[in-house]
Amino acid sequence: MARETRIPFFEAVNEKRLLKPWFDQMSLPQQVWLLAMYGCPLSASVKDDRGWSQLDYWASTQGHAKLDDLGYIKTVTPLAYEPQEYKEVWGVCGVRAGKTDRLAATITAYEAVCGGHESHTRKGRPLICFQIAQDIRMAKYSLHSIKSILESMPFLNTGDKAKTWLTNVTADRLDLRNGVTIATTPPTVKSIRGYDSPIGVLDEIGVWYQEADSANPDFEVYNQVSSRQAQFPHAKIVGISSPWNRGGLLWSRFDAGTNGSLVYCTDCRRSGTIKPGCSSCRAARLPHDGRLVLYSTTAVSNPSVSKAWLRGELNKNPRAFERECLARFQDSLSGFLSSALIEKARATGVISRPANKKFFYVAAIDPAFRRDAFAFTIVHAEPDLGIVQDYVQRWYDPHGEPLDPKEIFPQLAQRLHEYGIRTTYSDQYTLEALQYLAQQHNFGIEEVTFSSESKAEIYGNLQQLLNQGRLVLLDDQDTINELKSIEKRVTQAGKIQIAAPEGLHDDLATVVAIAAHEAVWMLPRKLAEQPKPRTMIEKHIEHVSKRAVARRMARATDDW
Repeated sequence: MARETRIPFFEAVNEKRLLKPWFDQMSLPQQVWLLAMYGCPLSASVKDDRGWSQLDYWASTQGHAKLDDLGYIKTVTPLAYEPQEYKEVWGVCGVRAGKTDRLAATITAYEAVCGGHESHTRKGRPLICFQIAQDIRMAKYSLHSIKSILESMPFLNTGDKAKTWLTNVTADRLDLRNGVTIATTPPTVKSIRGYDSPIGVLDEIGVWYQEADSANPDFEVYNQVSSRQAQFPHAKIVGISSPWNRGGLLWSRFDAGTNGSLVYCTDCRRSGTIKPGCSSCRAARLPHDGRLVLYSTTAVSNPSVSKAWLRGELNKNPRAFERECLARFQDSLSGFLSSALIEKARATGVISRPANKKFFYVAAIDPAFRRDAFAFTIVHAEPDLGIVQDYVQRWYDPHGEPLDPKEIFPQLAQRLHEYGIRTTYSDQYTLEALQYLAQQHNFGIEEVTFSSESKAEIYGNLQQLLNQGRLVLLDDQDTINELKSIEKRVTQAGKIQIAAPEGLHDDLATVVAIAAHEAVWMLPRKLAEQPKPRTMIEKHIEHVSKRAVARRMARATDDW
């Protein structure tokens, strides 16, 4: 049995030979983040110069505070605090909040020196605490911050070179005397494989790649870090970043809340009424158990940032200020499709629906064979629900190699046959060749003109369905992310352009829009309300009003 050599975090930050000198330099909000994630006690009597206590800052990290336009706390709604050490911590904070040099670096340094992880790995096995940054430049900066913390700890720097803790220092790693290595690396799967890694700090994960067909999407890097931690009882994954778009791992964790407190079952979410003690809600929250989610603005976390600077940033670009300093996730720049309505339309936990003979199904494809993905979806119409998505699939080559339609079409034909579909809709790209290939697999392809004008109509139909609550989507994260990112722009030529931002995909969003447009005719339409006939009194008032206007005009003419 491994001997427990871990020094509790609360002891480490109160020991002057360890982390106390460094910890005392932090702002109280930064200290609260670290104390909360390690399950340390928080007090209402410990306050900073602004008059807010540790418990006040804890409540603000959970969204229980009202903020002013610059992000400063105005009022706090008290929130109970139950100390609990978390395996996963997800922090969303504004720029200059100290997320890299204060928070992330402190976690990595503490775990490497005081974590006791060397007791839980085989002798000679590489043991690495990873701090994963979005690029090489940030990775080197992270290592510099960690080195500064280690050098501030008197316990590690006795002046005796024979007992020095830093046995090797390179551009991307620090080797310690206890056999632990601190390494910084960009977010790639290959850089993490093959090591025992009790700690993975995912720095600025909000701007990592998010789509499944990217080379190293955020969820694959996360999965790789998690798989390195099986034998460590105090393993941790910490994702900390300024927010970006409403997609990816950071957004999904933030949207779920601490221990999944913001997750509700489909029935509760659609009805808008949360049932106390709902068993379905409890089941939906289980995957999020043991995850702490923290939130803070720049103004709250870093007292050294001046109000004048914040006001200048707000006046310069309000939208960027909202994202960068207020730490708020953004919709697409145009806000074309509401993220809140997209989430409401998502059927949580439903990844596909079996074919049902009572429905008439509609399919759409977005074919692409070079450096893009081939997307496919099936929908049907229901009078009460609207357009319901039944199936979605995307084919892509992770290395960007061209796709072979001869390999895709047999799978496509099988799925169409299951749902009783003989024709699928597609845009006009390479249509003749695709139609010929489809005939060999006993289905047809019907052209949908996808010009800038027709695209506005097709996506406008999708927007209307979403706004009316008549769209039900599968729980497919890639589809959800793409719909949220769709932007509506006006070109220099005055034409409307609807597409994903440069660098992002919209193939899944496209097939949903096309399929919904071709299926909407099956929904019942409300009869236009006929105007009520006017009463005699209303006719008389109108007549008198017209005569009064005529008299005023006549007098004005005489005066002239």
